[in-house]
Amino acid sequence: MAETPRNPFGEISLAIRARIPAERTGPVSSGDRGERFPRTRTASPGYTSSEVADRAGLTVDDMGRLWRALGFAELPDGTPGFTDEDVEAVREVAGLAGAGIVDIDQVIRVVRPMGYLVSRLGAAQVSALDGLRSSPGTAVAGRDGAQYLVPLLERLVVHAWRRHLVVAASAAVSARGLDDVSHPQAVGFIDIANYTTLSRRIAWPELAALLDRFEACVFDRVATAGGRVVKTLGDEALFVVGSAVAAAEIALDVLDAVRDDPDLPAVHGGLAYGPLLERAGDVFGPTVNIASRVTDLAGAGAVLVDPAFRHELGDDPRFRFRRRPPKKVPGYVSLGTFRLRRAHREVSSRTCSPSLGRKPTRVR
Repeated sequence: MAETPRNPFGEISLAIRARIPAERTGPVSSGDRGERFPRTRTASPGYTSSEVADRAGLTVDDMGRLWRALGFAELPDGTPGFTDEDVEAVREVAGLAGAGIVDIDQVIRVVRPMGYLVSRLGAAQVSALDGLRSSPGTAVAGRDGAQYLVPLLERLVVHAWRRHLVVAASAAVSARGLDDVSHPQAVGFIDIANYTTLSRRIAWPELAALLDRFEACVFDRVATAGGRVVKTLGDEALFVVGSAVAAAEIALDVLDAVRDDPDLPAVHGGLAYGPLLERAGDVFGPTVNIASRVTDLAGAGAVLVDPAFRHELGDDPRFRFRRRPPKKVPGYVSLGTFRLRRAHREVSSRTCSPSLGRKPTRVR
């Protein structure tokens, strides 16, 4: 008899649910949340939103705002869908608000970007775990692999969050105190050239592999240079870093690595320099807008910079510039740009990281 195919997502879900205290039976151990929750927990979601709000000491409206900020859909009135753990989490928020430590609006502002990022993180990790099934040479597949990896991912998420929080807080205090407007920074976009045409010509598995390699290439070089990837939007990555030199190295390193990689299409980039408004982990302001417009003007395999970025680099002997005619772009009557190149051609010492599954098709 043929073996019944495994459902990888079901197996991953089982492994993840086994890690959630609210869905275990029996007393919660001190290793989960300390001795604060000694009572027995049930596996099934048994509370409605109004019941959670009542037990936590929040209004139903504030409970809904908090739940939406975490990225979850609200359930119809009277529908049970919340667990003991949900009640405790909301109760802690209500406790802080009731003690006057924070108000609910402040909590919502902090929670909203976390909900967005964790939602995306969860989707990305499920996709990666599923990719282990067909990865050659691995002994962990399906639920067996998830049982090993889910606890590790849980610890790594908390560990990475703590370290990033320290780094971000230190940078914020040293750069601008507690204000939202930063000192001048470099901001850059790196895009896959001709992505719309490319996405129509290759199969989805190949497109996914291509995007994996592109993101790995950008993330690796931004992290090495001490910058931060703000977000990715399919074929585009937005990053910030403290110095123009670091931003130039990031953009040119990515271009060099892609050019030397036979499995990736050409990319192009745009860099600008100036103050940024940082809110909820994102960046805003004219400097970001200019970087985006500059990127639109760059051809495949090129990096363009705005005049402020060119001025910040000064006469650095590692780089060469060529002035381009000003262009009219949305929001700017005349936007000047410079083509950025290395003074000396370099061969990338690190190619873009390989991805799981099939290699992308080279399209230039």
